[in-house]
Amino acid sequence: MNMNINTLLDPVVNFGKVTVSPVGYNSSETNVTLEEGGSKLPDTAGGSFNLVWFDSSTYSDPADDPKVEIVRCINRSGNALILMRGEEGTLASTKNTPGKIYKMILAPTKKTIDDIGIESQSKVNTHSALSTGVHGVGADTIDGVGARNIAISTHSSVISSVHGFNASGDAPAQTHGISKHTGTIGDHQGNLTGVGTNTHTQIDTHISAAASVHGISASGFEDKANKNAVSGYAALTATREIPHHINKVASANVRNSHNSEQWASTVSGAYEKLKTITLTKGLIGQATFYFELASTSGSATAFGRIYRNGAPLGTIQSRISAIWLGFSENLTQTWNPGDTVELWVASSTSVGRVRNFQISYDDAPNVAIESVNS
Repeated sequence: MNMNINTLLDPVVNFGKVTVSPVGYNSSETNVTLEEGGSKLPDTAGGSFNLVWFDSSTYSDPADDPKVEIVRCINRSGNALILMRGEEGTLASTKNTPGKIYKMILAPTKKTIDDIGIESQSKVNTHSALSTGVHGVGADTIDGVGARNIAISTHSSVISSVHGFNASGDAPAQTHGISKHTGTIGDHQGNLTGVGTNTHTQIDTHISAAASVHGISASGFEDKANKNAVSGYAALTATREIPHHINKVASANVRNSHNSEQWASTVSGAYEKLKTITLTKGLIGQATFYFELASTSGSATAFGRIYRNGAPLGTIQSRISAIWLGFSENLTQTWNPGDTVELWVASSTSVGRVRNFQISYDDAPNVAIESVNS
């Protein structure tokens, strides 16, 4: 089984150290030019990344610089960078002291370590979901198995009482239309009552009668209304319905949406959650995630990003215009029941806006069944 998992980790390179142009920058500037070394940094086509910006002529160790700042590079074209300032709890500060040399380095930060932990746990959860699916548990977590066992036991008890089974598995022969009974049902091999050799018609008639007891039609299809009337069956199916076990594939068919227009409440540059879609029954496989983003000013930048349960998941998208622009990306995940898909927005000099937050997918039935050649 092939499964593509989107990584949360930023792109990295070795020896990513660059010198900033000596023109000087204030604490709000986001367009920065390097004096040299742009090629030493990752290509933002592979994702955004964080840099440590500090006064290297005064402090050989960035941790000693009281104005050290972590910035996030969301676009690099040669030596020209577009940054998000004051990341990871640091403060945006001026970098314009005359005669000082300012450098940026691609170094591990707290976000790096946090993302590694989230990425590792994500792969463990994905592996668990795949393993439980192979063993017939489905995509539920192991925690859900106990509840299912209780529901199954309840259902078994009800069925046993319908057929007159006792605690040892015995039942009166008359319940099953058997002429003689000397042990458990498993020990008995007799024919139907009063018949030496059973015909197909007689067997079919008996099967149809037994099926009605279980709430199954004579054709063998589930009669869900009758089954739900049996105590315990509703609990068995309440956790997740069958369609949510089917793997999904990205498509243009919108299945879930949160379309109203919403505005960010701050221009602090920090991300805030504006929209949430809760997947009450989960979602397995690939889906297309789409939203439209705009600023309230033609010269200010708004940023948007897909999150999962409060943690970053999708690619950072940006828009420098008051005109709406749509962004979409395909993400492959195993979403558990109750997981949330969220749209977070950040803006600095002008409020960001979002609308038409949508998830699109179809069932992916084109899965080969197992086979053996001989």
